[in-house]
Amino acid sequence: MSTKKKELSDKSFDEDLGDLEAKFVPGSGGPETPLGGDEEKGGVEIVLEQSVLSDDDTVFSDNENNENTAVQPPASVEDDDMSEYISPARKYADEDPTHPNWPTHKKHVFILTNAGKPIYTRYGDEFKLATFMPSINAIISFVEDQDDTIRCIIMGEHKVVFLQRGPLYLATVAKTNEPLSHLESVLDYTHAQIISILTQTIVSRLKTRPKFDLRNMLSGTDKILDALIRTMDNDPQYMFKASHCLRMPAFARLQLSNILHINRPLEELLFSFLVSGHQLVSLVRPRGVRFTVKPQDLHLLMNFVSSSPSFRTSESWTPICLPNFNENSYLHAYVSYLTADLFLVLMSTKPDHFYPLASCKNNIWELVKMTPDLLDTLNTSLRNPEYSVADIEIPSLLHFLYKAQSTSQFTAPRFD
Repeated sequence: MSTKKKELSDKSFDEDLGDLEAKFVPGSGGPETPLGGDEEKGGVEIVLEQSVLSDDDTVFSDNENNENTAVQPPASVEDDDMSEYISPARKYADEDPTHPNWPTHKKHVFILTNAGKPIYTRYGDEFKLATFMPSINAIISFVEDQDDTIRCIIMGEHKVVFLQRGPLYLATVAKTNEPLSHLESVLDYTHAQIISILTQTIVSRLKTRPKFDLRNMLSGTDKILDALIRTMDNDPQYMFKASHCLRMPAFARLQLSNILHINRPLEELLFSFLVSGHQLVSLVRPRGVRFTVKPQDLHLLMNFVSSSPSFRTSESWTPICLPNFNENSYLHAYVSYLTADLFLVLMSTKPDHFYPLASCKNNIWELVKMTPDLLDTLNTSLRNPEYSVADIEIPSLLHFLYKAQSTSQFTAPRFD
């Protein structure tokens, strides 16, 4: 897979670990409790768009108009392209609303089209919910007929939260202490992850073709959505709308960023990410590019790579959409694991840049290994990504969560 070495660019760059703007404010995940029963503890409260929820509950902004030329999504996806994402049968795939385990699950998430066609369910098999999903559609349609938009139904300790995104309807049924804003954020992130896989262009086909079946194009990606929902229950960076950065010495991070910068052989190379799990090590973009990577896009990219085991086995070239960058088009991502815990993502606008970026990766890794003490420092940080509150040496301090407003970076010690 060797290619002719290109001249390395020496253009100025921005080391962009922060300066990330959030599209919305996600909520915090709380402990989940089983779903089912206890309706007698309270009445039913229906929350509508016009009647409750102040403007501060969820903040949305339109996508920036950008002049970047990103490649358009392919007209079709070959079966071979998706086969590598197919995982073994899901643990709860045989369940449906009549199964005794169904009401014991902690949080259900459903996605369907405005025609009532099921797309995704966190538990069970969407094919077996063909008669259940239309009931969600009926509730949403009933409220729409009253010229309103349903947000939530509260039944005792249960919350049924709805989110409408064009032709897609999303709903979650949860018996938790999580606020409404967080449950809405879970649905919004889930929708954004679907857009990152398909683009809004493909999803919009449902407006003109209501019977268009998205399940074939999403085949095998259930585990990506499952992982996202599971991560949002436990990772505070979603609540803080910030990137969780790997703890490491500042000089080592600067050295890594410089190495990523000088190995930019293509003008079309937009972003270079160095990531460990769900922690950002370094993010570099060329100076003069007025687009920043927003936290939601970064979270979606991390989840997409981390939850797909196939990326660990070899270098990969995959289209992915960053919804806040350009929701209608794909960028192309070169993904390669440098170590068991560290992966590199190079994003280009061109679909034929695999080999130049593969060569770029080789140059980056060689420079990392040649820089004195850098690889040892990096491996030490990867082996010890967490720290104790005792390391802060503040008497009586039990725990803390900290976000730097100026850089949108987040840090917190582990729970001891």
